[in-house]
Amino acid sequence: IGTTQRVLSEILVTRSNTEIAAIQECYSSMYDRTLRDHVADEAGGDYGNFLAKLISCERDEDAEPDEELAQEQAEQLIKAAKGWGVDEAAFIEILGGAVSRATILFCLATEVMLP
Repeated sequence: IGTTQRVLSEILVTRSNTEIAAIQECYSSMYDRTLRDHVADEAGGDYGNFLAKLISCERDEDAEPDEELAQEQAEQLIKAAKGWGVDEAAFIEILGGAVSRATILFCLATEVMLP
């Protein structure tokens, strides 16, 4: 990941759906092009899919952290990372849809499960 990608990731991961929607609106008015289209052209593959997930503004920000769900997601990601290759789609779906409070629980669950 280059510096620009790292900054873009940090911005999108740490912003709320409302803030991302505002960023998209501002971007469209400034560049006469949607942010989604620009990201699709510039970032392909799994990274592009991850950014598209974040830009979709589908994170459930009102949901309370759920320890059972965090445990299940931790298990899914550990399973997705085992063996030959990695199931990137599982990482994109889970991490791209997580809000910060849920991510903290998820990280704690993963730490407990890994030796």
